[in-house]
Amino acid sequence: MSDRGSGESRGSTRLRMLGRIAKHGIAVAVVVFVSQHIAANLSDLEEGAFNVDLPGLAFSLVVVSVSGVLGAPILRVLFLAVDVSVPLRSSVVLATVPMLGKYIPGRVHTTIGFIWLASRLEGVSPAISSVTVFFYSVIIVGSSSITGVLFLGAVDSGSPLILPMAALFVVAVAVLATRHSLLPLNLLLRALGRNPIEAIPDRRRLAGAFGLAIAQHLVAVLAFVILVHSLLDVPASLFFQLGGALIVAGLSGVLAFFAPAGLGVQEGTMLLLLSSWMPPEQAAMLAVATRLWQVTMNLAVALLGLLLLPKRAPEDMMN
Repeated sequence: MSDRGSGESRGSTRLRMLGRIAKHGIAVAVVVFVSQHIAANLSDLEEGAFNVDLPGLAFSLVVVSVSGVLGAPILRVLFLAVDVSVPLRSSVVLATVPMLGKYIPGRVHTTIGFIWLASRLEGVSPAISSVTVFFYSVIIVGSSSITGVLFLGAVDSGSPLILPMAALFVVAVAVLATRHSLLPLNLLLRALGRNPIEAIPDRRRLAGAFGLAIAQHLVAVLAFVILVHSLLDVPASLFFQLGGALIVAGLSGVLAFFAPAGLGVQEGTMLLLLSSWMPPEQAAMLAVATRLWQVTMNLAVALLGLLLLPKRAPEDMMN
């Protein structure tokens, strides 16, 4: 018995050590890739490209950070949709800290970080966390699509982007509305030898999360308009154009699975859209500045999330 107990202890120690190595490795990767991200964008900005209004720029960062934190109530409602109660404080952590993983090449780091943190913070099973990530992704795509349709439609109802975005919205709503939305995930779980998820998500809560996601996009648009006016002298009549460019560019970055954080795809989409309404050189500089602005916001809200981590024993949280 003592040999068996000793072997189990050594195995547990190895697992804890591997967990620490993985945790620190991911942290280093985030720092490296985010730093490269910032350096690459700074090198693209031309000196004197903007006449910066610092108070306006700071205010835009505050407002866009609010939009980033709004991911917390969305996640809380999604957990409640599958009968899991996650406190708002933990929801803020889950909505902010794992998102830094999107800057690492490969799209799995954010999901892995989310599942790990949800388990450590609230004991949420990986299966339930996977369901939450799935619905969150569908809601982000669907809410971005319908918001983009509304903004672009206000500018040009004949825009060729409206039809595919409307189709994305319809698909997202269909996925959320059907009782069989978890079928693909359950097939994957069965293939991995895991038990399928029996819970039927509460559709009203899913609809509530969808509404919160639209509100999140609207706050982000407001922040972006403030940012643009703090950098450039543009007419107020460009509100819908700017909002449409931000939403469509963000959606293109989400759909570009091959690009970390949509790098290059988001900027290219924004450049194409903004060039229709302002000089191309201004549009290019604004696309790059927007990326830096978003990275700054991600770092700021992630710091908030880290500060909200519970003060518990290191072996409980980090092993």
